[in-house]
Amino acid sequence: MKLHFDVSACVRPKSKFSECSKCMDVCPDSITLQDDLPTFKKATGVEAAACVGVCPTEAFALSGFSTTEFFFTFLESKVRLISPKINVPCLSVLSVEHLISLALASDETITLDMSVYDEDSLRFEHIEGMRDKQLPNKRKILFTTLKRAGVPDVFETLPEEDVSIVSQKYIDESCTNCQICYRICPTGALSSNGKFSLIYFDAMLCVKCRLCHDACEPDAIYLQKGFEIKEFFEPTQRTLATFNVKRCNECGNYFTYTGGELTCPRCSVEEEEAMFLHENAKKMRNEK
Repeated sequence: MKLHFDVSACVRPKSKFSECSKCMDVCPDSITLQDDLPTFKKATGVEAAACVGVCPTEAFALSGFSTTEFFFTFLESKVRLISPKINVPCLSVLSVEHLISLALASDETITLDMSVYDEDSLRFEHIEGMRDKQLPNKRKILFTTLKRAGVPDVFETLPEEDVSIVSQKYIDESCTNCQICYRICPTGALSSNGKFSLIYFDAMLCVKCRLCHDACEPDAIYLQKGFEIKEFFEPTQRTLATFNVKRCNECGNYFTYTGGELTCPRCSVEEEEAMFLHENAKKMRNEK
């Protein structure tokens, strides 16, 4: 098997501010950073399988093995053992979403074969179109299995650091409504309305890639300290921020109004540049 990388699915090329390094953290001997993108030798294969499981947007894949196909094939079979000896190239190729979904969808206990790993090589604890909003298949699988699972009587709140695949966020008053966070979000977890007067957040669409945090210039986006398990069973789209939006008298587009003339920042800059060019031309004529 060979490792394949879909650069259009990776979050790093979507913004120069992205600091996502999950694949490199879990496979430091196989994957490095070159020109701000993950890179590996052509012969790289199963030894870097952990990057397939850990990548939040499924940018990595192994030839000859599909995690999505494995999920359905495994549930149809009578085998309830997941082992590199019989059905997976490596346990770490399966993400947290896959493992949770398998546990929920199976009526019998599932066993993971850890016997093939020594203490030094075991890294299982690390599992976790450029403009298109694409939800990874593993998250779709998790959606489906959660709908079939029973709703707990009591919903827990877990520490944020204990949840690697999803998050809950809030935005503070330093937000300027620059629109970068929801335009850059790879899955559409962050979104807005037609007037760009709100910022919505859907936790179950979040893959915790932190791209919105990396790209936010005023550092206005934060992770909640706790994640509410209720979100898995009763997902809600929350409003993280609201803005006073007006139409620009010059171009007619909506912009975040903070007072003064009804002119958007773009038109204001263009007007300033026009005035500068006019004054400069006038000065040159007088010098002649």
